[in-house]
Amino acid sequence: MPMAEQGQGKSWKTNHYILAALGGTLAATAVVIIISLILSPAHITFFVAHASTKNLEDGTKNLTLTIAAYNPSRRCQARYQSVFIDLKNTTNTAGKLSIRANVPDKTFPIAYVRGPNRTLIHASVLLVGDYMAYAGRLNGSGLTVVLSALVRFKIGVTPTRMYEIKVFCSSVLFPDEDSNSRSLQSNMIPCIG
Repeated sequence: MPMAEQGQGKSWKTNHYILAALGGTLAATAVVIIISLILSPAHITFFVAHASTKNLEDGTKNLTLTIAAYNPSRRCQARYQSVFIDLKNTTNTAGKLSIRANVPDKTFPIAYVRGPNRTLIHASVLLVGDYMAYAGRLNGSGLTVVLSALVRFKIGVTPTRMYEIKVFCSSVLFPDEDSNSRSLQSNMIPCIG
């Protein structure tokens, strides 16, 4: 009989170790989930705030574009490492399908910006040569604006990893600055992605 009691006590001790290990794993998982939720980045929304065309004397067109990035979070700061903006002409089968816009270096802040905040990103494109095929869509069905950004967030004093954000803004019209068609672009165009 003492052998049976000894074996049963040992088995009970093993069960305690297994339950303690499962409880520890569950607690560690809960801690990781809570930390992940706390350190998750803000949901930034992008929209086209302004778009227009200026006809130049040499027959080319200069497109200007302002994209607003809105960070609604009070606890999260955002820093834009780089921003690229492309204009896409999806119905143009002959010629170039996209144009890379010029985004000046100082157009967006390179330091962390605390939310809630609206950051304006300015860009311009000069339509010359093959790119003049885009001119027909400026006031018709519009162009698709594609924004790609590398963003790092900081929550408190903890920086997050680098995030790549890509959004699409469809049917962006570029009315002529010199005409009364500016009202066409008075509404902000939301970007999705």
